[in-house]
Amino acid sequence: MLTNGTILKHHSEPDVKYWNDSSILCYNKSVQKTYNVDVSNVIGFIGVGGPYSFSVRTSLSVKILLNQLFDKDYNRTDGESFSLMDASDIPMLLIQSRHDGLIDFSCAEEFYKKAVSLGIACELYEVVDKKNTHSWYTAGMFLETREENKGLDQFFSWIENKGEKT
Repeated sequence: MLTNGTILKHHSEPDVKYWNDSSILCYNKSVQKTYNVDVSNVIGFIGVGGPYSFSVRTSLSVKILLNQLFDKDYNRTDGESFSLMDASDIPMLLIQSRHDGLIDFSCAEEFYKKAVSLGIACELYEVVDKKNTHSWYTAGMFLETREENKGLDQFFSWIENKGEKT
């Protein structure tokens, strides 16, 4: 199971950067070939809190972070999950809150729509817990039990229901 990641830079292409590398590793055949990534044993991808696209509304904090990660004239669509997604048989769960504070819900909605349009089995789960800000549901939910946190229960239930890949 792969979840959100960080920046990847290829040694032979130092100007090429990818954000959320685990989703790109799952859903981009060119990157899989470049990095020699075998996804045959990946049973699913869980995205918690994005970002998947740099063209949707985002907070000042995320804008500052992206400005630090990418050069001024770098075409960020060359490094975003949304633009790099290819068709795949790896199912996807996206967990997102409407009260995130950093990443707009539309980011997950657009990623979900693109996945479905490519034939990827995808579920978009909207966080319903009272503790629904970005830091809480992306990391803090793991401090509670499944009984206390519906997002955490969805996370583990989805994994449990994936079973063996056929």
